[in-house]
Amino acid sequence: MKRLLLLPLLPVGLLASTPTPSPTPVVERQAASQLTEGDPSSKVIALFGKPKEVRPMQAPSGKAEIWIYEEKRHISSNRIQIGDKPITEQVQGADGVYRTVRVANEPIFRTEHIYDVSETQVLIFNDLYINLKTSTQRVKTME
Repeated sequence: MKRLLLLPLLPVGLLASTPTPSPTPVVERQAASQLTEGDPSSKVIALFGKPKEVRPMQAPSGKAEIWIYEEKRHISSNRIQIGDKPITEQVQGADGVYRTVRVANEPIFRTEHIYDVSETQVLIFNDLYINLKTSTQRVKTME
């Protein structure tokens, strides 16, 4: 016998503002399991692609660089009222003169997007992988 499963409907606004979990950044998670100290820098490129930026470092000997990788993960979108706009009408007074009268307010909305932006810095010395560290910031933008 087949059963019908009825699920309650949620208002669209609730769905739009539901945050998603923020897992460990992809670069850090993959690097932890696939890279070991002393691996050639070509392996880093094979796993993660070319870095967004390469920052040279001063070292007493050899060539040191910090390779920068960035990942932007969307967390949620929320519709936010940022103000209102008056709705007016021309109304004729008892004296026969027309006047502008505010009859209501129309809300003005914008969409706020929330992201986690992770920056992973990979230390390369003499073209060999040494280590990495990742930092994450929560960023809000408004459209």
